[in-house]
Amino acid sequence: MMRSSLSRYHRWGSWMRRLVNLIRRPKSPARDFQFERIDWGGQPDEERRVSKLLNVLGYTKTTKTSQGGHWGKKYPSGYHTLNVGGVTLQGQRNPQDRLDLIPIDFVNKSVLDIGSNQGGMLFAISEQVKWGVGVDYDGKMVNAANYINHTLAHGPLQFYAFDIDQDPHGLLRDFLPEERVDVVFLLSVCMHVNKWRELLKLCRDIADSIVFESNGSPQQQADQLSFLGELFGDISVLHEDSKRKLFLARE
Repeated sequence: MMRSSLSRYHRWGSWMRRLVNLIRRPKSPARDFQFERIDWGGQPDEERRVSKLLNVLGYTKTTKTSQGGHWGKKYPSGYHTLNVGGVTLQGQRNPQDRLDLIPIDFVNKSVLDIGSNQGGMLFAISEQVKWGVGVDYDGKMVNAANYINHTLAHGPLQFYAFDIDQDPHGLLRDFLPEERVDVVFLLSVCMHVNKWRELLKLCRDIADSIVFESNGSPQQQADQLSFLGELFGDISVLHEDSKRKLFLARE
């Protein structure tokens, strides 16, 4: 009888501990951000344009990725600072900070951005490039990028939904206006996907240069750099800090 009572007590105690842990566990970033659409009816044209942009960007923050909901609570744009159509909205990372580190003249160059988010990297060079293609697995981000491009930026850019782990990598070739691309951006992507090695091989085959930003644990980043070295003979370190490193890789 005593053993049975103790057993029930321990089971109850274990269940209570799990319940307390669930209550204390932080909510996911996406659930922390509550999207509230701005009603722009009756606003002057300029205010309406900004309100629409904020609505489109605000909806991207409901995604479950850190680039969505997590930064949505702190920054009006979300992940990327955007300067489009005379409007500047602050994000967690300013694309120009990365671009200033890259020793490439983007005038009349073609660029593929894999993991393009809202398109911030391509928008920052949209007036220079011959053409740019951005792909991201999150449809909300792709919608936002296309909206910004078609209504505000008017650049030679295209954005598509693409899942690195689920979709055939050869599809990236079909998205490109030409057979090859001058520059590929692959920035802080590889820790989030499984098939990053296969992806890097394709990038080597279709591009002259790859701007690569490692991310993840020290071991993950060491693995990424090691494989990068197997594929490319010329690798330059452009920047490094405690969280990630930026490289320019060429054959």
